[in-house]
Amino acid sequence: MRPLPQRRPNGEPRPNEREFQIGEVLNRRADLSTFVVHLTRDNEMATAGQNLESIIRDQQLRAGRAMGWGQGVPEIAGQTQKVVCFSETPLEQLCWLFANIASRQVRLSPYGLAFTKVVSRRRGANPVWYVDQSPGHVWAVPRALDALRDDAVQRPTAPHSADVAKVLPFLDVMGTWSESSRKEFWWEREWRHVGDFDFNLAEVALWFCPESEFDFFEGTLGDRLGSGAPRCVDPSWSLERIVARLRGLRPEDVTPFA
Repeated sequence: MRPLPQRRPNGEPRPNEREFQIGEVLNRRADLSTFVVHLTRDNEMATAGQNLESIIRDQQLRAGRAMGWGQGVPEIAGQTQKVVCFSETPLEQLCWLFANIASRQVRLSPYGLAFTKVVSRRRGANPVWYVDQSPGHVWAVPRALDALRDDAVQRPTAPHSADVAKVLPFLDVMGTWSESSRKEFWWEREWRHVGDFDFNLAEVALWFCPESEFDFFEGTLGDRLGSGAPRCVDPSWSLERIVARLRGLRPEDVTPFA
């Protein structure tokens, strides 16, 4: 058996043992993404595409509803628990965020936008912590969170101003109780921002829409940002096709067929 590589006595690596920086490692991890993505959906007032138009016009993602460990508690939910949601999903896997998955209640669309994680963190977005509540074990963490939340509600004044109320939006349940009762969204790698998310159009890394609507959304963005390289991609595409589009290659030149 070959011996494990050893370091020199002074701790320095041997000449053939390259030392990687953590940034290099993360950039090579295909299961991680540089971006966080927000996709729109239809609602009572507008279609998903119209909602993307509003986002471009207003330069704002609106916090729609309360989410997290305090979402069902009226004393705090309306004040501090409304969030904007993102997903840290590799670009070539975005199609699964709006795919027609059995029993899925939230129907997202192929319209949206992406920020780099650095930009989203600067503006206060943070990953969600999923806490297991599946039966078969006495889970100490959810019990502790319930107690902290309930203590805040019992405050004589302004329970929504309790410190724990600022944490609860970033905590959510995961668990499987039966075939018909399941909440397992950890695979979406969700990030959240409490309150409306304001941004500048120039901060957006990518815009998403179906290929058939590129001209419309590219024109809408061009009116505000000026002409330039392509900004929109279809989130149902492969990574190779996304790269080709951003590089400005003609579709007929990137087909697998001659």
